[in-house]
Amino acid sequence: MVDMGCDERVIKLALQEHYNRLENPSYRVPLDNVSNMYERSAKALNDPLLGAKLGYRVSTMQLGLLGNLLVTAATLGVAITTLIHFSRLVSEVFDCELIENEDMSELVFKPSEGSNSTHHQADAMVATIITLFDKLIPERVCWVEFMHDDMGLIKEYESIYRCPVIFHKDVNKVVFPTEYLQVRAGWFDEELFDYQINKAQSAIMTLESQQSLVQQVESFIKARLNESEPTIQELAIHLKMGERTLQSKLKNENTSFRKILNGVREAEAKSLLIAGFHTNNQIAMRIGFNDVRNFYAAFKRWTGMTPQEYVRAQCTG
Repeated sequence: MVDMGCDERVIKLALQEHYNRLENPSYRVPLDNVSNMYERSAKALNDPLLGAKLGYRVSTMQLGLLGNLLVTAATLGVAITTLIHFSRLVSEVFDCELIENEDMSELVFKPSEGSNSTHHQADAMVATIITLFDKLIPERVCWVEFMHDDMGLIKEYESIYRCPVIFHKDVNKVVFPTEYLQVRAGWFDEELFDYQINKAQSAIMTLESQQSLVQQVESFIKARLNESEPTIQELAIHLKMGERTLQSKLKNENTSFRKILNGVREAEAKSLLIAGFHTNNQIAMRIGFNDVRNFYAAFKRWTGMTPQEYVRAQCTG
């Protein structure tokens, strides 16, 4: 984003304490901060098409191990199923699915549970997928569908993606002839592909094993805050353990369900406040408060400041 003219201070403000850890290739920035970065950068550049433009700049090399897998796959179909299976290595923003029909197939991607993804991230994902098509086969996708609105920019979108673009749909998707799935990729290397698959499987296992109980609780809470305030009873059922056992395990990690819930709420509120796209009433609802006055009181307790004071302090800091 800096290469596209975005002030580095905007990115630092969006990523907060995670910015200084970007040099570590294995570090994963929380999804809320990534969404915040897209929103703030697009606002700073006054560019609603930022995501699409960034997506076209992504190379398979930048995707690391996943990129190596994609360019060494035997066919486009193998590359797509590999992308779906190992996409967690680079992002957990979307859940991907390949729907094969007789004539036309669809690569569908819906926002993952609790991701709070932006339209910029959907735009970037589609652009990256189309770039993958360009890399592996000389064919074009037929059309693209987005969940978000067109913002009066249909011609601009179609110019970027070089195909028809449809908005206000139930899911995001790329549509293409099913026969493309069998097209042989030019860089197929069976031995290298098998080697990379083994590495990717090990990486996924490592990723899963690194998620602590606290992280599992945080993920559960984030996925449900928009609906209602989650309870420890619901969490215990989700984790398939007794409520007392769960409380004991959390106590052993010097925390509790209530403490984690408040921490998630505080982080989400700060992220939304800094992004500047939501009213306090909307933020209160997003983090499980039915009354904005309760949100004000909680935020003051967490930070010692009102929401407005916090925003001013961040902008002047």
